[in-house]
Amino acid sequence: MNNDEEKDPNLWFLNKNVISKGKTFGIPNRNIFEAVFFTSLTEYCIVSINFTKVAFVSCTVIICPIVFGLFLRGLKNRSVLQILFSSIKFHFNRRELHLRSPEYVKKENQYANEETINESFFESIWRHIQKWLRSFIEKYSDSEETDSK
Repeated sequence: MNNDEEKDPNLWFLNKNVISKGKTFGIPNRNIFEAVFFTSLTEYCIVSINFTKVAFVSCTVIICPIVFGLFLRGLKNRSVLQILFSSIKFHFNRRELHLRSPEYVKKENQYANEETINESFFESIWRHIQKWLRSFIEKYSDSEETDSK
């Protein structure tokens, strides 16, 4: 290395970590690809709508740079698709953990007591049907007929 520097004083050696892989001008290649793709998709949507020339140019000049800048910049050092995919993955994989206590309210305002915890699926369906029938009968029965009996 010293021999090369002695031969040409303008020759500099760069370390491996100086040239960053996967980036162009400090912007991740993924963001650049997303920005170009979604800007092209937006432009295609604008072209497919039958606008007048003035409306076409104004929509292109206003909307396309905003889309390009949003996808190029990303959000919090992540691309927009990464954020979208991680939020979808979180939505499908989330769990709600609760401590079982007398105050814990289960689905459909049922308290989590020992009677409902050990209940099978069909028993819970039967219980809901009975509850619905009782409320239906109370709501639509004539109060005069029940009083006379």
